[in-house]
Amino acid sequence: MDCMIHRQALSSKTLPTLLQSTLDEIIQVVNFIEGSALNSRLFKQPCEGMDANHQLLLYHTKVCWLSKGNVTKRVIELRDELNLFFQESSMLEFLSWLNDAEWIIRLGYLTDIFGQLNKLNLQMQGRNTNIIKFVDCLKAFIDKLGNWKRKVAVKNVGTFENLDMILVENSNQIPSSIQLAITAHLKRLEEKFRSYSLK
Repeated sequence: MDCMIHRQALSSKTLPTLLQSTLDEIIQVVNFIEGSALNSRLFKQPCEGMDANHQLLLYHTKVCWLSKGNVTKRVIELRDELNLFFQESSMLEFLSWLNDAEWIIRLGYLTDIFGQLNKLNLQMQGRNTNIIKFVDCLKAFIDKLGNWKRKVAVKNVGTFENLDMILVENSNQIPSSIQLAITAHLKRLEEKFRSYSLK
């Protein structure tokens, strides 16, 4: 069963180029701060000053794919603090990403989809997990992917909480390029999970 879960983890590595480049940039932002003790201490200051729920980012590791969901969630929660930190540090490249409406929309989607994959992984583990429960979870997730894909194709993103919140905050509709990337990603995920469920 662990091998099957590992296969599901690998299927999360199906991001289209647009989303993969955003994920790489998110990781650069996090690693810039958390890879330096000085930057990490300096970042705590705006977090404390703005009464943030968190005072640090979560360091990303390629070894643990589950960390992607936690990393993106923390970035979305601390984006105002990150914005202030990079303004004060004059890190214009990172600042440009955080002020790019489409980049934030992509961040919202990545946070949501990795959160869903993390949730699936947790459902498939534990002492009471057996092959029947595993297959049921897998089939239910495949159905969700198909449903999400159909909804995103008509610009309905209500099932993606962070993505929907960002669009509502900015009174935006999802840009076509991002809509296509998300639809392609959901389709690839669905295909991967279906192929694994048949093995």
